[in-house]
Amino acid sequence: MPPPVAAALALLLAVALGAARAADDLASDTAALQAFIAPFGSASVSWNASRQTCSWTGVVCSGGRVTGLHLPGDGLRGSVPVGALGGLTRLTVLSLRFNALSGPLPADLASCVKLRVINLQSNHFSGELPDAILSLPALTQLNLAENRLSGRIPPAIAKSGKLQLLFLEGNLFTKELPNVDIPSLLSFNVSFNDLTGEVPKGFGGMPATSFLGTTLCGKPLPPCRTPSTQPPSQPPTVAPEAAVAGNSRGRGRRHLAGGAIAGIVIGCALGFLLIAAVLVLACGALRRKPRRTYRSQDAVAAELALHSKEAMSPNSYTPRVSDARPPPPASMPPPVAPVSVGRKKLFFFGRVPRPYDLEDLLRASAEVLGKGTYGTTYKAALETAPAVAVKRLKETSLPEREFRDKIAAIGGLDHPNVVPLQAYYFSKDERLMVYEFVATGSLSSMLHGACSWIKFLSVFLLQTLLRIGSKFLNR
Repeated sequence: MPPPVAAALALLLAVALGAARAADDLASDTAALQAFIAPFGSASVSWNASRQTCSWTGVVCSGGRVTGLHLPGDGLRGSVPVGALGGLTRLTVLSLRFNALSGPLPADLASCVKLRVINLQSNHFSGELPDAILSLPALTQLNLAENRLSGRIPPAIAKSGKLQLLFLEGNLFTKELPNVDIPSLLSFNVSFNDLTGEVPKGFGGMPATSFLGTTLCGKPLPPCRTPSTQPPSQPPTVAPEAAVAGNSRGRGRRHLAGGAIAGIVIGCALGFLLIAAVLVLACGALRRKPRRTYRSQDAVAAELALHSKEAMSPNSYTPRVSDARPPPPASMPPPVAPVSVGRKKLFFFGRVPRPYDLEDLLRASAEVLGKGTYGTTYKAALETAPAVAVKRLKETSLPEREFRDKIAAIGGLDHPNVVPLQAYYFSKDERLMVYEFVATGSLSSMLHGACSWIKFLSVFLLQTLLRIGSKFLNR
């Protein structure tokens, strides 16, 4: 056989073997996906076995292999089957956030050595954080916020030398943070855990907002209290003769001391009234200045139309405000128009542009802003629109019709001190309210402004007067 013919046959054989191996690998990925989705049923995700695996909802392929699985907010409820996700050996991105997955974290993810991003935020995972997941060599982002994970945060978080984002807020972690250093770490949050002790030096460069709702201390938080090691001082002994003499002198001075204290009390009271009057006048002058108000829905629409095609950084966006008076109260906004993503709809209020849909909202990076009675509020950094505030409501017993009526009433509010509701989402397992993100402080600071320090000073002066008065009465 001539050499060129032999070379051509060898090349064809290699191509055929490679294609067969790729088909086998994709078949194994398909089997792993089917094993993963089987316990949840077709009500959550409908994958048609007659279609190609790479065309399934949420499945991303590259080079004939499954490299990404994105199923945020798809109503997945229950435990992840053991060994299912571990079969996706080429997986690089796993996003199953905003579901109701429970049980321990799937330890078989340790087989997915190419995993770079794991986002399991806002589920019901419990148990300890396995070292096997933290040791993934390519891991750069790990978001396990808003779950029920417990135990200590293991030192293995430093094993992956590429970790840049670690969000563990809203769990049940206890005791101290591990004393490790992660040079590659850029974003870190362990807020709202039962953590105690001093913040290790390796995390001292993180902002204080990374440790909200904990009893941690030390940089960047207030310094830790050092218990005093000095023995309590003993009162000096007094000779009986000196004690008797002192008592007699005290009786002679008692009336003088009482009169002096009465004068001090009266003087302090007059001084307090004078200071209070000055503070009230100063506060009134401050409040007469033009106050910043939130924009009306028309202003929101104009700005969203302006920025809908720009990718804005989540930290650089500061909403503009208007000094004009708010428009007169309007009637209920026109019927909201839904933006659909499959069976999921995001309902918008008013005649405003729709620069994002539910898929964009679920895909955006989320940062916990705080917890309230009715749910948790996040800052969502969108790719094609300004950042928004998303409130994830707790489970309610309201039927869908009544819920929509109440949301419609909220959406119709028009007040300079109320951030307008942009959109909402309702499903059996998820209820979201989307607001404009305001980076200028809380509602309390908006209501009380620069005069909130008057209350502190007034309380301090009042406590001082009461302390002096109590001493006078006890003499």
